[in-house]
Amino acid sequence: MKHLVILSYGASGTNALVDQLFNNDHIWVHKKKEPLNPNAKHNQDMELNNGLISWTDHIKKLIKNAGDQKLLIHLKPWHLAELNVSLEQAVDFLKDDFEFIFIERRNYLAILCSSAFKPNSKSKKTETQAYIKADIKRLKNMSIVNSTLKYLIKDYNHVCLTYKDHIIPGPKIGADIITKHFNIYHDYDYKRYRKNYHSKTNKWSNVKLCDKIMNFKELVKEFNDTPYQWMLWE
Repeated sequence: MKHLVILSYGASGTNALVDQLFNNDHIWVHKKKEPLNPNAKHNQDMELNNGLISWTDHIKKLIKNAGDQKLLIHLKPWHLAELNVSLEQAVDFLKDDFEFIFIERRNYLAILCSSAFKPNSKSKKTETQAYIKADIKRLKNMSIVNSTLKYLIKDYNHVCLTYKDHIIPGPKIGADIITKHFNIYHDYDYKRYRKNYHSKTNKWSNVKLCDKIMNFKELVKEFNDTPYQWMLWE
């Protein structure tokens, strides 16, 4: 049996997707969706962060804990970069035990903006606007990483989804595509498993970027007449 790994930047609907997939009887419900994220609460003070276990052994440990169910995890490119692991090294290790789910949110500015809108743990509120650095180099790098990931998994069993087509209309659409592709589909009565800010639609989802980026005019000046101009107005 092979397990499932999502390869995607954050703010791409993965929490909502995983929440749907946890309703599948074949998938193990657990709290370590991002096992290599050093900032996740469940990873603090863990052996991985203290250098007492390798990232590969950490993943193998999770596989063992999943028992006879499929382990479902999400690895972000920056998680791997923090561990000095290349995308090539990661896919080469994962291919033996995992099948791949790639999710692409093509509006990289929207990803950066969504990532900035996280609730304050004490006030439970968000800021009204976010500051996004006008950094074309970063957007180019995001594009390169996505292209590289798609190339690396093309010869292995995988599913490619887009945020716009398979998450925004309803994450169950993406979940059904995944479970049908990997032959584990069944009907279910939805139960919410991931009770966090990003696992359901939040109040900022339908607000235009021009209204939630405080330095929007600066971005317009920087990105006009570039391949990223459209991202400002989507």
